Order: sequence, then structure tokens, then C-alpha cells
Amino acid sequence: RVKIEASRFNGREPDQHRWNIETGPLDSSSVRISWKPTRTLALQGSWAHLTDPEQLEPGVDQKRWSASALWADDVAVGWHAAATVAWGRKSSEGHNDDGLAAEASLRHAGWTFFGRGEMVENRELLGLVSSPEYRVGKISVGAVRDFPIAKRFSLGAGGLVAVNFVPHPLDALYGSADPIGTMCFIRLKLN
Repeated sequence: RVKIEASRFNGREPDQHRWNIETGPLDSSSVRISWKPTRTLALQGSWAHLTDPEQLEPGVDQKRWSASALWADDVAVGWHAAATVAWGRKSSEGHNDDGLAAEASLRHAGWTFFGRGEMVENRELLGLVSSPEYRVGKISVGAVRDFPIAKRFSLGAGGLVAVNFVPHPLDALYGSADPIGTMCFIRLKLN
């Protein structure tokens, strides 16, 4: 029901040569505590210190925190619901940038209906070293229908609609204040 994990690792992002193994000192650390107080609820919190993680910002260390709650249960016969709420923070050079996300799904008779809302504070949207902080967000809703094709496999077809929320100074870069996106997809799922 309770788990504590700690790790020591090289926290640098990989270079453009993705086919080799990155080496370097084990100079970054993380700790996570997980707790499952009930059969349907799981909680976690974590902290990490990353030494010099970004190639474009040499010598700049980061601290990261996260916390989340996950819930899943049958809400009626043949109906299964799940929800997640998550928060994360990246701290670097005296700045704290937060991110929040909440998502939920409802599954019944081969259909899954889902939704997600997220908001993030970001200083990297313009690619400038001294970029101001911007808060961007997104809300998406969708559905997927799964069809069994073998004993352990199903094929799904679905789609979603998303509304993005962009600060007014970035309207020209994104085409409008609240761009709308859509997506159709097919997935192969191992049951």
C-alpha cells in the first residue's frame, strides 16, 4: 500500500544522435512516495533535482515536484470510470512554472468517452532565453469505439475535439486566441 522509491541518474537530455547510449555522471536525484489508501484510489508525490538537464541552458539546474491522484471503479453494471488529477512544478533560476491536468474516462459496451483539461506555465514558447512566462491551456473531449478482432486484441476508431487557450500576445503565432483542433485515429489494443 505504501512504496518509497529513490534514484540517482544522469539528468541531461539526449543529444541529436538517438542511436547511441548517453553516458555521464550520476549527478541527479529523485524520490517518489506512492500510497494506495483504498482499492480504487492511488496517490503519489515526487521530488527531483536535475543537474544541467537542458543543452540550450548549460549550467542551469532544475528542481521538479509532482503530485497526483488516480481513481478507478465500476460505477454501475457494465460501466467503468476512471479519473486523474495531477500537478507538477519546474523550478529553475528563481522561477516556478506549474502545470495542472485533470482527465476522466467512462467505458461501456465497447465505447470509451474521455475528456482532459490542462494548463501550464511556460517560459520556452518563443525559444528565447529571457522569454516571459505564458499560461496556456487546452480542453479536449472525445470517444473511441473498440471492436474485438482476436482473443486478446481489439481495433479501435475514435476522434476528439480540442480547444486551446493562448495568451493574446501569442495570437499571431497560433493563428487565433483559441485555436480549435480535431483528430481522428485508429488504434490496435492488447486486452
